[in-house]
Amino acid sequence: MARLSTLAAALALASTALAQNLINTPSLFQCTAAALTYQCAAPPCTVVARPSGDQTQQLWSGGEVADASGSVSWKPVNVAEGTDVTLWITDSNGATVSSASVTVSGGSDDCLSSSGSSGSSSTKAASSATSSAAAVGAAATSAAASGASKAMSAVSSALSGSATTSGAAAPSSSGDSNSAAGSLIIRGSALGAALTIAAVALSV
Repeated sequence: MARLSTLAAALALASTALAQNLINTPSLFQCTAAALTYQCAAPPCTVVARPSGDQTQQLWSGGEVADASGSVSWKPVNVAEGTDVTLWITDSNGATVSSASVTVSGGSDDCLSSSGSSGSSSTKAASSATSSAAAVGAAATSAAASGASKAMSAVSSALSGSATTSGAAAPSSSGDSNSAAGSLIIRGSALGAALTIAAVALSV
């Protein structure tokens, strides 16, 4: 009798253990289907996925499962890489059990919302526009510097020519005063033209 009682108690414990709700902890990959195996003590059971540490939000619902055990597919896993996910199973009596937390691994991004892709494209476009603006600014600065350099060379040449002309046109007598005056006018005109070129180059 004692042996029969012990055996009956062991069977009862085994039956209780087998009747527990269970949900496995699978490997999850972004935008890739996952098979979730479960055990439901009192069918039907509901299977859902929530962010780990936050039972108020729901990432996915597998609906109700009528069998006492089996698997349900989450396809695709439309959760971003790096998200910590916990799976939950609840039977018809309200008993709830969760899996261990699992982190979603990398995969395709085809199933993610378009807003993320749009934001990424906008960021890339803004970065490209900034780079283009910087390149244009650098080119303009280089052109201005080159123009200024040429203008300064022109001024230097004008001044050098003016000095040479001055030396060559030095009057030997009072009769050459008109020639000297004409030379001064020519030098002044050359210098004025050089200064005008310099001003235009610096304003670019």
